[in-house]
Amino acid sequence: MNRAVPRRLLGAVAMTGAGALALAGAAPAAATDDDPAGLVDLRSVEAAAHSLEVAAGRAGLPVDVVRELVESGRAVVGDGGTLSYTDRFDAPDDHPAGTAPVADVPGDPAGGSKPDAPLTIYLDFDGATLRNTEWNRFYGQDVYELAPVAAAADAGYVYQVWARVAEDYAPFDVNVTTTDPGADALHKTSADDGEYGMTAVVTDTTDIEPAGESSGRAWVGGFGNAF
Repeated sequence: MNRAVPRRLLGAVAMTGAGALALAGAAPAAATDDDPAGLVDLRSVEAAAHSLEVAAGRAGLPVDVVRELVESGRAVVGDGGTLSYTDRFDAPDDHPAGTAPVADVPGDPAGGSKPDAPLTIYLDFDGATLRNTEWNRFYGQDVYELAPVAAAADAGYVYQVWARVAEDYAPFDVNVTTTDPGADALHKTSADDGEYGMTAVVTDTTDIEPAGESSGRAWVGGFGNAF
C-alpha cells in the first residue's frame, strides 16, 4: 500500500543523493523551454533573486556561481531557495581489463548493510504518495502518486539495487536497507539528533523527469530533512 509521507526519489540503479530524483523505468527527458529548469520559471525577478541568495547561502557558494549553474542548465533553484544540482558525466564505452572487482557488501537488503550505523538510507520499492515536499512545490503539483517498481517482484533485482547503493556507501557509517526504519531514524529533529537519514523511492512512475542527459537530481542538504 502507498503511504502518504514525505519521500525522496531515486532511480533503481542511479547514484543515491540527499533528496535525489531519478526513475527506474525511463530514460531522462530532454530539457525544454517549458520545463521548470531555470530562473524564468520563478514567480518574479525579485523572488528569483531572493531564492538565489538563499540557495547560495545554504550551499556555501557565491550568488554568481549559483546563477551561472542555473542559467547553464546544470542546476535549478526551488521557490524556497533549495538548490538542485545536476551532475552530468559521460560513461566510457570500454573498461580496462584490470578493473578492480566489486567490493564485498556486508549484510543483506532486509537486515541492512550496517544496522548499527547512525545514518540510514531506506530503499522503498513499494510506491508512495508525495505531499508537501520540494518536488511538489517545484513541479506545481499538490499530490504525486508513485507506483511500486514492478521488477521488485524479483528478489535478485532488489538485491542488485541494494548492493549497488550499499557498495557506494560502504566507506561511510551509513546503513542501507530495504526495511522501513521509521520516521525517527530518518528525520533530523534537532541540532543534536545524530540518527537520521533519507528515503529513496524506487518507482516505475515516469511523469517526474530528471534533467536531460542526466541520471537524476538531488536537493542539496536534504539528508535528514522531511522535505
